[in-house]
Amino acid sequence: MTVTVEQIFDEFPEFARCAFTLVKAKLDDAEALTAATFAGATPVAKPDGLTPPGVVFVDTARDMRVKYLTAELLVLTPAGEFARLDPSKEPDGARSIYERRRMELDRNYNPLAMVL
Repeated sequence: MTVTVEQIFDEFPEFARCAFTLVKAKLDDAEALTAATFAGATPVAKPDGLTPPGVVFVDTARDMRVKYLTAELLVLTPAGEFARLDPSKEPDGARSIYERRRMELDRNYNPLAMVL
């Protein structure tokens, strides 16, 4: 499945004020930075553990990585300043909650994946 800008807006409503073109650019970057060989091709549960009744297809780990990397890249822009963490105060050095989730996906599905 290809991740779309609309999915980013739906799943991360906190970025609703970001320009479509900015989100598209960061999504394109996230796609390029996620190796085509990323091991997360198997469906996984949504981060909140909830899957709506009757849903057959759930995001793959690769799709989730692309989504969280897109959010992570948005946090690094002026528009995402509100979501930044202080990495010196975080046990894993994460700059955002999105980076933390992306790092978790990397550890669980592809320990050799590129890490920003």
